Amino acid sequence: MYSIDAFVAMLPTPVKVLLIILFLITLTSIVRSVRLAHRLYHSSCKPILLDDIFKRTVDPNVLALSALANRLPLNGIVQEAVKSEPTAASANSQDVLYVLQVSDGKFRYLWERSQADVESNRRAGVLVLLLSFVMVTFGAVPAYLFFYNNSNRTGLQSLLLAIDQLLTLLGLGLSLYTMHYFVSSRLERALATRMSTWKYFCTTLKSIVART
Repeated sequence: MYSIDAFVAMLPTPVKVLLIILFLITLTSIVRSVRLAHRLYHSSCKPILLDDIFKRTVDPNVLALSALANRLPLNGIVQEAVKSEPTAASANSQDVLYVLQVSDGKFRYLWERSQADVESNRRAGVLVLLLSFVMVTFGAVPAYLFFYNNSNRTGLQSLLLAIDQLLTLLGLGLSLYTMHYFVSSRLERALATRMSTWKYFCTTLKSIVART
């Protein structure tokens, strides 16, 4: 029985190149996903209080980053919305709206870049899948000859062994594609949640300011 290493070694150079490209694409996607996940689930900024927004002591860029990391003061804004006399009454409505406007621009810029990263990963997954089928197609004949010429096996035995190894190669590609799809879907859902939360936050805050 030949090892997978020996099987890969006998593959034609174009197939080996495609295999290397497949791993490079996957590595690039992993780096991109880790960077995006860090933006979505981690923030080095201190927690933002609602009073910071009313007093305009918060940096709009920090507010946008906090929104992307899901660290908005949602509990505070809900409590403020049901008050008969909002704390925002003492705030300058124009200042609050200015902070929101600048933060909204920054947030949407970060969100669209993050969404582009997710779409890139999804396309990379499709490319990995296509490359896997191409590798199996171009490696079929060399695989059969590898098992047939280097032993006393019959043609049928060599064919079955070649199919087994090719399925292993295809399974690798399918596994990498599944990983791309799962990670992309998870990040895309997180981005959709961030956007809906940000819209709710802005709408509620504007309604509070309008009451003052």
